[in-house]
Amino acid sequence: MKTRSGFLIILMVCIFVLIFYAGIKSMDLNRADVAPMLQDAKPENCAMMLYYFDGKTVKEKWIVDDEKEQKIIDEINNLKIRAVKDSLIKDFSIPCYGLTMGGITGHQKLAYSNGLWVKEDGSVYKAEYDLASLFESTSDPDMKTYDSGIYFPNSAWLGPHDVRFYRKEGAMPSEKDGVSLSFVSLDDNVVTIRLRNDSGSSYGYGSGFSLQKQIDGEWYTIPMVEYAAFAGGSVVLPEGESHDIKCNLAPYGTLESGRYRIEKEYNTFEEDGWGNSENSLVAEFDIK
Repeated sequence: MKTRSGFLIILMVCIFVLIFYAGIKSMDLNRADVAPMLQDAKPENCAMMLYYFDGKTVKEKWIVDDEKEQKIIDEINNLKIRAVKDSLIKDFSIPCYGLTMGGITGHQKLAYSNGLWVKEDGSVYKAEYDLASLFESTSDPDMKTYDSGIYFPNSAWLGPHDVRFYRKEGAMPSEKDGVSLSFVSLDDNVVTIRLRNDSGSSYGYGSGFSLQKQIDGEWYTIPMVEYAAFAGGSVVLPEGESHDIKCNLAPYGTLESGRYRIEKEYNTFEEDGWGNSENSLVAEFDIK
């Protein structure tokens, strides 16, 4: 009996050790699977841009020195990064810093705050890096300043947790001088809006639009999760006609329920071409 009990104890210990070892190996594999954050970056393809956001304005500096860019890329790619749960994105705080860089597979974007990184796909990592000192030490006489956090890298992922990463908008009309915009339908993530012209003059419009969301009674323009370019060219909208326009919301990712509005720009059309008078109208709708 004692021999049998001893055997069972040894067997249980062995099983426990095997399970523990497999777990450690699994953790090591997961750690090894974390790719460098700028693995596709190519200095020869594009300049590097650095960002700083203080909660009100975004500052942007450019680095155009290939050697300096490569040094920064190597430093970031050699960081011992750790993938963490996407839910930790809520801990991302302001002030914060960012970096964007062209690469083989497209533009790579990093947002950084107190050891927390957010990539362009919304994935979250942890690793310490002094991006603040890098930004402050970088000289750019043509530094740009933007009046909204929507210009900060990966603001589409950060905005749902802090509206300062969106752009606040005021009241906007749905009709002006005989031109009106109205909501028609929402089907399969495509919003159809109707632009009507009863102004007595011809107008024109392009394919572009912006999406805004109502949050706590205020309107905010929200950025796309995946950049999508709008087709060029303009369409003439003669007096007395209406056009139905389809706006694909897919680039905005999964949208939560709430009140939204499409902002659509249009401008005057004259015999010798397009006029300089640009106007905007909005059409509101609900996502349930």
